[in-house]
Amino acid sequence: LAESPAKAGLLWAGTDDGKLWVTEDGGANWTDLTAGLPAPARNQWINRVEASAHHPAVAYLVVSAFRTGNYAPLVYRTADRGRTWQSIAGDLPAGDPARVVREDPRNPDLLYAGTETSLWVSLNQGRNWVKFGGLPPVLVDDIRVHPRDHDLVIATHGRSVYIIDDLRAVQGFTASVIGSEAHLFDPRPATGYYPLEGWADWEGSSLFRGANPPVGAILTYWVKEPMPDGVSFAIADSAGTPVANLKGQGFPGLNRVVWDLKPTPDLLIPYGGGGAKFVRPGTYTITFSAGGVSQTRKLAVTVAPGIETR
Repeated sequence: LAESPAKAGLLWAGTDDGKLWVTEDGGANWTDLTAGLPAPARNQWINRVEASAHHPAVAYLVVSAFRTGNYAPLVYRTADRGRTWQSIAGDLPAGDPARVVREDPRNPDLLYAGTETSLWVSLNQGRNWVKFGGLPPVLVDDIRVHPRDHDLVIATHGRSVYIIDDLRAVQGFTASVIGSEAHLFDPRPATGYYPLEGWADWEGSSLFRGANPPVGAILTYWVKEPMPDGVSFAIADSAGTPVANLKGQGFPGLNRVVWDLKPTPDLLIPYGGGGAKFVRPGTYTITFSAGGVSQTRKLAVTVAPGIETR
């Protein structure tokens, strides 16, 4: 059962024996769409229905047919409330059945797919797919985009839960960005805090504990061609005073650098005692330099209550 985020009262229902219905009045009346399903989906398990967040007539369908010997990824899209369906399996591997598809809440062209072995992403509504996230081979049962933080949360069968922090770069990965020499994506607001260590009453020989996200600002950038000298970030406060200088690798593709929200050593006067304190809350300017590209972005910084700043 899937509820449309785009229209109240629009619901989709699918069953494990290939039935599909839609209602536009909260369930008072249902329309049977089964006869219009693509031939490979008929009488098969309707594994997932994904209602679009961007248009009420758009939905996505994932069908599991491997129980009858069909191991193809059966993934479809409708743009007319289920009257017709088009395959969006694209270049997903032929022998890797799909389990879930999610549409990005910010970018309607951006789709995420979980299969029996991998996590995939498409930037063009399913015409092409690329493997995503660096996961080990694992069945991806479910996918959610966190509505506040826009992290990608992946539930697997046998390897627990994974989180990809901050999808802003993927959500904004447009054709113009791909064609550029280098690009710095807008960073999400960052908070300075000291995380508490996890605890377990019995750990044995293994530690079953997830990793916290990095403390600080995640700076994600794109590089088209190798840059042997890397890239650099110059960070200044609202008065224009430099507070941090960072370096990043110049590998082709998406890269990340994390600023811990503290001054870098080259801008500190050495003294005895503890380490650097967090910078003050406020808006900071990041100047990104990569080859012949120079870009600036704004970063909002807050600090958790009770923590002393510079």
